Amino acid sequence: MDPKDANKVIEFLKAAYGATSSKDAQKEFNRLANELRMVSGQPAQ
Repeated sequence: MDPKDANKVIEFLKAAYGATSSKDAQKEFNRLANELRMVSGQPAQ
């Protein structure tokens, strides 16, 4: 996956993360973002 494409999707996940107060949802958004980072050759955060 191209890092630029991954980062575009990650921006949507960041918005969703910020829009919820659910710790479970935030954890899942973070996990998904890290999966995208890994498949695009970027380090997890």
